Amino acid sequence: MNRRNFCRRLAKTGSGLAFTAGLVPNFLSSVPIKASETSKAQPGQTGAGAPFLYILRLAMVPDFHEQERAEALLSFCREAEIDDVAFILWAEELNTGHPTPEEVEPWLRMVERVKPRLAAQGVSTSLNPWASLLHADRGRVLKAGQKFRLMVDPDGRTASATACPLCPVWREHLRQQYERLAQLHPRIIWVDDDFRLHNHSPLQWGGCFCELHLQEYSRRAGRPVQREEFVQGVLQPGAPQPFRRIWLDTSRETMVELARMLGQAVRRVTPETQVGLMSSSPAVHCVEGRDWEGVLRGFSAGQAPVNRPHLPSYVEATGPEYLWNFSRISRLSAAMVPSDTLLYPELENWPHSRFSKSRTFTRFQIESAAALGAAGITMDIFDLFGNGPMPQEGYAGVLVQAKTLAKRLRELKLEPRRETGVQILFNPKASYSLWTEKGRSLSELAPDESFWAGFLGVMGIAHTYREWNGQQQDVLAISGQYCRGLKEGQVRDLLSKNIVLLNGDAIFTLQQMGLNELLGIRRAEWVAADSGIPSYEQVTGGRVYAGLQGARLTAQALTGDYLKIEYVEDVVEYSEVRNYSDVRTGPGMAVARQRLILLPYGRGGGMDYQGLRHPVRQALLQSLLLELAGNRCPALLRDTANVAVYAYDLGVRRALLLVNASLDDYSELRLSSAGVDTRDAIEIASEGTRVLGGYLQREGDELVLKSGLRPLEVKALVFPQA
Repeated sequence: MNRRNFCRRLAKTGSGLAFTAGLVPNFLSSVPIKASETSKAQPGQTGAGAPFLYILRLAMVPDFHEQERAEALLSFCREAEIDDVAFILWAEELNTGHPTPEEVEPWLRMVERVKPRLAAQGVSTSLNPWASLLHADRGRVLKAGQKFRLMVDPDGRTASATACPLCPVWREHLRQQYERLAQLHPRIIWVDDDFRLHNHSPLQWGGCFCELHLQEYSRRAGRPVQREEFVQGVLQPGAPQPFRRIWLDTSRETMVELARMLGQAVRRVTPETQVGLMSSSPAVHCVEGRDWEGVLRGFSAGQAPVNRPHLPSYVEATGPEYLWNFSRISRLSAAMVPSDTLLYPELENWPHSRFSKSRTFTRFQIESAAALGAAGITMDIFDLFGNGPMPQEGYAGVLVQAKTLAKRLRELKLEPRRETGVQILFNPKASYSLWTEKGRSLSELAPDESFWAGFLGVMGIAHTYREWNGQQQDVLAISGQYCRGLKEGQVRDLLSKNIVLLNGDAIFTLQQMGLNELLGIRRAEWVAADSGIPSYEQVTGGRVYAGLQGARLTAQALTGDYLKIEYVEDVVEYSEVRNYSDVRTGPGMAVARQRLILLPYGRGGGMDYQGLRHPVRQALLQSLLLELAGNRCPALLRDTANVAVYAYDLGVRRALLLVNASLDDYSELRLSSAGVDTRDAIEIASEGTRVLGGYLQREGDELVLKSGLRPLEVKALVFPQA
């Protein structure tokens, strides 16, 4: 019996789906699936073929019930299949500020005592020093002999302990500390996410404006500048003035230089140890001009870059809330970094117990991280002040279950750069070009280019992030002030040669750039959501969506402000906005130039634009994509809510990753996915790998998945390339 017939025979066996561990169709022969795999990765092992690493971040305190905590750690590592323990050093509540060399030693001697015991059971050791600049003062002060220059905020307030990144004394202190850490030959030294210029309480948000920095700003400006003048120039409303570039260039180059210093310091001591960066929201890192390539290459010092992107849920969120922010933050983080970066996303249950986050949601975060192409996961699930693993929390069994699926999905090589779908355009240097409105805070330099990722994610529409490279005949999406980072000719090409989704902020930006004629617009103005002018939106032209003719949607509740547009030509309106007196006040969703889909919202939407999420809008948007894009239409999930689909072109095969972020149990799913060969289709789920056979049926232009999708479930469908 050949392999194909065997798989078909399996699909007909019994009353449920057939499972197979090793025998799979030819197009999947490079993806061995063995549920019993327990292999440990060796230090330095990288690449998509490496196992899925469980990295436990843990705080043990020297000589504080150390033997008892070590025994609990060893037991937990065995039970939960932990591959690596990243010891968090002098963390949070126990942090006394910048540790002196004498204060460092007890922590490292403790690690040296535990490290061989971990190694004996196949677990490697990493180090996670808590502070570089210092997360926040929290009453800490510099210690005797620490002659560090301290950070100064835009208002002139000086920190009591947070260091200025230009300070040569602090730099030498940190360099020596990393050299000492490297002497333990850890697998990874993690640079915690205080390696940034913002969010250093109690300072005002963003940047350093100490005398040393003002000297550098003055040097680059070619004349003396004072703090107040410089800050005002950086934030000047309207078009950026030269101080903006000076601020961003200085910040950008400073952090790259620091990364190189630390990466080289470690490399001089041990060639095998990697230096990884913990990072947060890309939008806020953009405020300081972060050079992702430069920083990560600097830390890696010739090895593969290592990054821990933020997973946006320290405490348990609702599934829809998590999916929205996962799309806007975590997936953008994965797109920002170099393609060979090893991603170990941040699973943090703060403040560290099941009172913060359930085991079920913890598992969901691990399994859904496959959408980032994750090489593993970092887990901060126990507290930071010395209690160690607490077995009564019951994490071990859930972690083993989650790892089984995570490893199977990793073997598929679901890398972000192999994704297909609506291409959400982003600019890593957006803060250089965006315009501010109020000019009061550095947070105004954070771009808002990820709106469509959040929206398409919850609407069941496949999407991915891309930088502009002259795409033609593709389906693109832009939001915020993205177009300010392009030249006029590029904007014209983008809008004339592609199908493009634009939100209100993107439309308004084009008007300010004098390019509204590209959209067939005479003028557009923002109207406040609570003004009464936009009350509801109604589908026009007798069209039927979600089974309703003349369907209505809110235009005032959690939609954000309404962009009232006056069109001049070549526009088809699909809905109109009306006030509380049932009088038309302007157009709703429209298609311009037969290729531009316009959504007149996208600014100031509270609670993640909940008001825009509606089955009628989902049906309308999906129908427009099917109509305009044809065989280029992205994969779509019909009649779902808060279920994401991610599509991948894997060469000889195609894959769809399904993520149910809702608590609804779908007995079947309806998908629109062009060019998929359903013969020998495989489903990879937590139970195993199974041949779908009759559980995947084609009905017209749709695929019907009869195996369904449970609440908070993640699974992959794999097809041979049609």
